Amino acid sequence: MFKGLFIIENDNIIYSLALQQNIFNVGYDYYYDFLKTSADWEERHDSEMIFDVIAGNVCLYYKYIQNYNLILVIIVDLYNKGEQIKEIFREVSSILEDKSLDLLKDDARFKTFTQLFLTFQEHIPIKISLVGFGGVGKTTILKLLKEQELPTTHNPTILADITQYNLNGIHFNFWDFAGQVAYKNVWPKLINKSDLVIVVTDSSQKNVSLSKFFLDLILNIVPYSKKIIIANKQDTPNAIDVPRINQILGENTIPFVAIDPNYRSILLENIFNALNLITEGEQIVIQSNY
Repeated sequence: MFKGLFIIENDNIIYSLALQQNIFNVGYDYYYDFLKTSADWEERHDSEMIFDVIAGNVCLYYKYIQNYNLILVIIVDLYNKGEQIKEIFREVSSILEDKSLDLLKDDARFKTFTQLFLTFQEHIPIKISLVGFGGVGKTTILKLLKEQELPTTHNPTILADITQYNLNGIHFNFWDFAGQVAYKNVWPKLINKSDLVIVVTDSSQKNVSLSKFFLDLILNIVPYSKKIIIANKQDTPNAIDVPRINQILGENTIPFVAIDPNYRSILLENIFNALNLITEGEQIVIQSNY
């Protein structure tokens, strides 16, 4: 997950933007200290290089922008580390290579740096995976979130549906997994690098018990991922109550009725909290130090 960026000029942090509350709370000086003690820091003015530094459970990528004597730094989760991020960094940072930019004025700088932030986030969208066995309501939950017409019949998903969704300017990729057991062997590959996994059950005794499989899948394949467990179809006659579901799964679950539009705000609140996003009501906020 892309978490934030900061800009260094003359050895001082002049701008910072954060998507997650914990990044803002920790402060960018903490991450700057990691850069200054890294082996590559002395080479930082090599404008051809993109460097990376591991700082706890995140990875910092940085590059010298020669035109403006700036160092651009982004923060991503450690599990995102790799050549793909470097390629994205190289592409997006080229925005600052435009010599026509007027970065001498603060308002122009802020506008440009905010656009950089949004472009990075678009290239590194938040990945949310919806898992659960067939017919539990994963697709309905996704349609509820997107405020689309809710289905009245069950049409099984084939392999996985990947849906891009823009919420308040922040980009999400939702992976709606097919729930048929025939696809069981591909679930570990599909779930990889998920920022959040939403486990959905239909609140029946049998399905809840079987859904422990997905908790093990998360633990074994994406232990770094955040998770939400939804006890859907709480309005049906066969639904067991949430305390009993919690007891079976050993986890707290969210009582849910996916065909009721009133549950959309509950879903958003839980997604925002799980991802530690900075929000005001149902709006995602980009937090700046300027």
